[in-house]
Amino acid sequence: LAFVIPCFAWAQGPQRITIETASTQKLALTVGKSVILSSPDRVKRVSLGTPEGIPEIAVAMVLTPRQIYLTGKTPGVTNLTIWGTNDKLSAVMDLEVSPDISRLKEMIQKIMPEEKNIQATAAHDNITLSGTVSNMTNLNQVLALAEPFFPKKVVNFMKIEH
Repeated sequence: LAFVIPCFAWAQGPQRITIETASTQKLALTVGKSVILSSPDRVKRVSLGTPEGIPEIAVAMVLTPRQIYLTGKTPGVTNLTIWGTNDKLSAVMDLEVSPDISRLKEMIQKIMPEEKNIQATAAHDNITLSGTVSNMTNLNQVLALAEPFFPKKVVNFMKIEH
């Protein structure tokens, strides 16, 4: 499935994504953020896969016959199943919810504004740091900042510039 993700500022509300029902679509979402999914077909009900004993990864709610409101709750991977009228399977989406690392990025920028080449990316179960830093002290500080976000799950690909 292909989908369209227009860029919206947070103040403008959740982004809107159009569902296409030709094949399984992948969707990435951040914890605490929401999207509105627009379906070409009428939606009767939705379901999120949640294995026993695992915290709820996302919440989905049918807003209108053609819109679904989806919110990321905890990091993880699941699927969203959508049924149309007559309980006909309409679409299946693979959903990955990642932690919100915008605060980490802001902290790194604030504490070490001279370090312009640090990248932080999130996956459902870890944070990956890459790029370069000017010295070993700054490398250790970046790792110390990242550790509270995902204890023991920080992947370090950073290098020290020479």
